[in-house]
Amino acid sequence: MAESSGTQPAQPSTAAANLARAVVRASAPSTGSTTRLGRNSAAVWQALQPIDAPPMTVSVNLSGRQLTTPGFAVEVGAAIARSGADASHLCFEVTENTLLDAAGSGVATLERLKELGVRLAIDDFGTGYSSLGHLKRFPIDLLKVDRSFVCDIADDDEDASIVAAVVGLARSLGMGVLAEGVESARQAEVLADLGCELAQGFHFARPAPAESVTDLLRRWTAGVGAERPG
Repeated sequence: MAESSGTQPAQPSTAAANLARAVVRASAPSTGSTTRLGRNSAAVWQALQPIDAPPMTVSVNLSGRQLTTPGFAVEVGAAIARSGADASHLCFEVTENTLLDAAGSGVATLERLKELGVRLAIDDFGTGYSSLGHLKRFPIDLLKVDRSFVCDIADDDEDASIVAAVVGLARSLGMGVLAEGVESARQAEVLADLGCELAQGFHFARPAPAESVTDLLRRWTAGVGAERPG
């Protein structure tokens, strides 16, 4: 469980070995063709994965405009069908504020995306103005804890308590948890102790251009340079 910007299982003993389960992050522009977004993401998603690598997931950031664009989910479904990719290996990320601003039609779009089999995540969780009650309204699979709660987690008991609370909340709702902005082994260890199952950050990998990701995945799968891929 790792992103190209570095998503990893937050377990010190197994994190490096599991980095092959990479998530290539694609940034969705707030303007432009939603059809092009879906098609390009699906194509990159299929092309980057080495034959011998474990399945990887592509994460795409969604804007409020895309959530409220009529037919967006239909276009995404068509792109998935053309690519022949497994929809469960695609994850759309939205922030709390975007979800609230796009309420109504946005919720309907998320529900249609879920029907396609894709995964949905709330990005930068803890920094928006949503209430916990809203988590029941949205078909969310993953909470991504904002880096502001992670950067001092090794020395700040309050940050550790907040992350522990988010982990407990997510588990009670049947969601996964990912910590953003992990930059040290100590942070990864603390997150593992708190039960956080996923993490991303420079400790695991730096952001990389698409063409370099295939080689990175091959090295991770083979266990070569997996401790701190670069």
